[in-house]
Amino acid sequence: MPPPVPIHLDPLTISSISGSISIAFWICVFSPQIIQNFQRRSGDGLSLTFLAIWLAGDVANVIGAIFQHVLPTMLILALYYTLADVILIAQVTYYRALPKSDESPTPSSDGMPSPEHLSPATPLLDEHQRHKHVHAAPPMWKAALWNIAAIAAVCAAGVAGWWMSQNAHGGQPDGGKKHSEEVEWDTWGQVFGWMCAGLYLGSRIPQILHNWRRKTCEGLSLLFFLFSCLGNITYVISIVTAALASQDPRAYIGVNASWIAGSAGTLILDGTIFVQFFMYGAEREIREGGFVPVPNDTAEV
Repeated sequence: MPPPVPIHLDPLTISSISGSISIAFWICVFSPQIIQNFQRRSGDGLSLTFLAIWLAGDVANVIGAIFQHVLPTMLILALYYTLADVILIAQVTYYRALPKSDESPTPSSDGMPSPEHLSPATPLLDEHQRHKHVHAAPPMWKAALWNIAAIAAVCAAGVAGWWMSQNAHGGQPDGGKKHSEEVEWDTWGQVFGWMCAGLYLGSRIPQILHNWRRKTCEGLSLLFFLFSCLGNITYVISIVTAALASQDPRAYIGVNASWIAGSAGTLILDGTIFVQFFMYGAEREIREGGFVPVPNDTAEV
C-alpha cells in the first residue's frame, strides 16, 4: 500500500473534496423519502407532478452530459438519478393505487365502534389517549440528532471516497486529469443543460403548491430535501473552485453556468419548502421526516 498523500487545500483540492461529498449526497438523496413512504405505507406527501418534472430534468441532464463530454462518473450518476426517480415514482403510484376504506364504523351500544367494522384505519384510542400516544414518539431533539448523524455520515463517506481516490492515483486530482486545458463549448450540451436547469427549478413549484393545498408537510421527508440542498451547495462549490484552478475561469463558469443556475436556483425554492415544514406544525413532521421510526397509529393507511 502506498504511503498516505499529504493534503494541500488549494482550489483544485477543495473542488475535488466538495465534488465527492456532493456525489455522496446525491447517491443517498432518495433513501430518506423511500423509507418514509415505506414506513407510512403512503406516498401522499409527494406531488407526482414534482417527481415527473424532476425525472424530465434528470433525463435532460443525461443528454446534456453526453453532448458536453463530461466525465464518465458524472454520466453514470446522471443515469443513476434517473433510475432512482423512476423507483420513487413507482412507489408513490403503488401506494396511491392501494384501496382505501371509506366505510364508517358502526357504533355499538356502548359508543365504541363495532368490532366487525374495524379496519386498520379505525382508531382504537380516544382523542386523549391518542394525543398521549403520539407524544410518546421520539422527541424532536432525537430526530434532529438522527438527521445530523445521517448528514455527518454522508459527508464522511464523501471525504473517504476522495481520500481513497487520491491515494489510488498518487495524490493527483481526478487521476491526473489536467484542469488547465481549455473547456469546450457544445451547443446541444448547453441547450439540454439549460433545459435541465429550468426543469429542476420548475419541479419545486408543484410540491410547494401541494403542501400549501394540504396545509401540511406530513409524509414529506425533511432529510430528503436537506440532502438535496447540501448536494447542490457542495456541487456549486466544486464548480466555482475548479474554475479558480482552470486556465480560463470565465470560460469554465460559462460552460457550467446552466448547472450552477439549476443547483443554486433550487436552493431558494427548497428554502420555501423548509419554511412550510415549520409553518404547518413542523414538530411532528420533522420527527417523521428523518430515519426515526414512525409509530403505526400515526401512519397514513
